[in-house]
Amino acid sequence: MNSIGWLTLLCCSTIVSCIDQPQNIFILAGQSNMVGRGGLINGVLDPHVPAECQPSPKILRLNVKLAWEVAHDPLHMGIDPKVVGIGPGMSFANTMLAKDPTIGVIGLIPCAIGGTKIDEWAKGMKLYNDMIDRSKAAIKDGGALRALLWYQGESDTKFLQDTESYKAKFEKFIADVRADLQMPTLPVVQVLITSGDGFVEEWRANQQAIKVANLKQVDAKGLELLTDNVHLSTAGEGNERVNNEGVVERKVETADYRKPAGEEEEPRPEKVAVTHLVHDDNNAGAAAKVAEKLPAVSEAVGDTISRMQ
Repeated sequence: MNSIGWLTLLCCSTIVSCIDQPQNIFILAGQSNMVGRGGLINGVLDPHVPAECQPSPKILRLNVKLAWEVAHDPLHMGIDPKVVGIGPGMSFANTMLAKDPTIGVIGLIPCAIGGTKIDEWAKGMKLYNDMIDRSKAAIKDGGALRALLWYQGESDTKFLQDTESYKAKFEKFIADVRADLQMPTLPVVQVLITSGDGFVEEWRANQQAIKVANLKQVDAKGLELLTDNVHLSTAGEGNERVNNEGVVERKVETADYRKPAGEEEEPRPEKVAVTHLVHDDNNAGAAAKVAEKLPAVSEAVGDTISRMQ
């Protein structure tokens, strides 16, 4: 091997050796609002990431190859096949570090997939199996699973029967996850959705009636949405506007098609409204507006985990 080859190998080995095994590991699962659709410019993540989403050597993510790496948005790159952006994961982890700098290295396991229903997360389905496999891989060399963060349900509000059956399905989901991970008291933090197709209030009422040990619920009501009334967004209405920082925002609705995991059905469309921030040379940090509301969810989740420890 020539000198350049040896130098490359040495550099790679040094980088890998600097990645510590995280001590406190969190599963991120659900659908598109957990994945994140914010901070995109023409399908590319704005490099000017909000302060609460900045990477840190103390925040790692388990990548698609089941290896730990320094985490940065988009956390779900390689996990969700759709266009992914800023979600609540990084701001959650940064909030945890800010509240307790001695917590050690935090590990995030991104597992969420946009447009998925609770049935696709049932035991034995691909999404469920992948989540369990990734979680086991995350702790094989040490560290501890601290909680499952769950943000899903918008896809289950279209039909009343789905809304009415969601409570029982979610309770079984929690029981199955705890059993398969051999963690009968694994904390679960569920975000109560605030948007969907029709029976949102019925869904919320059923979820608020759940009585499961170590389940905490965080309400997303009041967070501003994109024009599709599903995804978390910046403030404002209309297809194009000038935001508070003087930067033009353009909201574009797209349709993505994906076959439901583990089901032999025709691919179904999921309408996704993506906010495109048009750069202004005088305001390069405009993407901060996209994540404006996300820290509110993350801080509440952080408080919940702190109380559980």
